[in-house]
Amino acid sequence: IHVIKDKKIDVILSVQHRWIISKNIIEEVNGYAFNTHFGKLPEYRGEHGHIHAILNGEKSVTTTIHFIDPKVDMGDIIAEAVIPINSDDTSWSLWHKAVSGAVKLNKILLDYIAMDEIIPHKKVIGKGRLYKRKSIEGLKEIVSLADFDEVDKKSRAFYYPPHEPAYFILKNKKYYVSPKALYHENVNGMN
Repeated sequence: IHVIKDKKIDVILSVQHRWIISKNIIEEVNGYAFNTHFGKLPEYRGEHGHIHAILNGEKSVTTTIHFIDPKVDMGDIIAEAVIPINSDDTSWSLWHKAVSGAVKLNKILLDYIAMDEIIPHKKVIGKGRLYKRKSIEGLKEIVSLADFDEVDKKSRAFYYPPHEPAYFILKNKKYYVSPKALYHENVNGMN
């Protein structure tokens, strides 16, 4: 709050901020606090939206720009960008696609602010699901190599360098699994 007052800050723009912004900070900028969230609200509140979307078999992911509310990812929605999930998409590729959507959404928001226009928004309906930071713990291990769906989803969902990818354990040894499409990209890139 001291910095907001000292620097005369009147708008807060956040991109996937990890911490809850207090009501006092939001009030200090007269409610002009906005977040870009890589997930559909309220279904994918919190973290790891792209990972969970792949694991849940979703057909698309959504980038959302919304007013910040002290309740995690529950602020009014301003705009959304829907991104189809292709059969070879990984959480890494979806994140890159989401960044393009985020740039467009922030431009829309900044245009409203610059023109001093009322920012259209809609309420978040329902509570959805809150995925906490630890929501992916224990999910990376592929239990059955015979289950193609599990291998495919987990290898794509957990491909996000430099983080640990999906893996399986055989004879007490850990083996990492990456999607086939990435193998071909790397091999062809070396030729």
